[in-house]
Amino acid sequence: MLILGGAVLIYGRRLFWVSVAGIGFLMGATLASILQPSLTPGLGLAIALGLGILGAFLAVVVQKITIKLVGFLGFGYLLAACAQYTIPGQFDYLWAYFLGGGVLGLILIAFIFDWTLIIVSAFTGATLISQTLDLTPQQRGLSVLIIFAIGLIFQSGQMRSKKSNRKKLKRELKA
Repeated sequence: MLILGGAVLIYGRRLFWVSVAGIGFLMGATLASILQPSLTPGLGLAIALGLGILGAFLAVVVQKITIKLVGFLGFGYLLAACAQYTIPGQFDYLWAYFLGGGVLGLILIAFIFDWTLIIVSAFTGATLISQTLDLTPQQRGLSVLIIFAIGLIFQSGQMRSKKSNRKKLKRELKA
């Protein structure tokens, strides 16, 4: 989980399929934790891995649909997790936060694809990494924010350097 989280955090925009695999794994782990009383730990891990592999497969084969799914699931999870970490007693309404975040994610992915993917992948990576640490819920929320910020800074720097390299190449070709 730590390796997948780090890869999604650092290379999420570049390696789209890794982001989708990470989101699938996170959704599977969340689903397994909701169904925890009736699942063995091995079955929970199998569900998480299965959804991660399915996500990676869909990212490669059916990109247009997967992009929309990433926006919906990623921002839905982001908003629900933020509500869970910051607003006490909101567990009964997490589905509403998830749905609202999902709609926001669909809108954002349609208009600002790169930044939406950076935000979703940085948050997913930060969440996967923080779940491997033995922390209280408050510490986990703070660690997600710090790791998320690191992922945003790193991925936005990659995007800027790539654009800079394109401009430099265009200037050299004109000369």
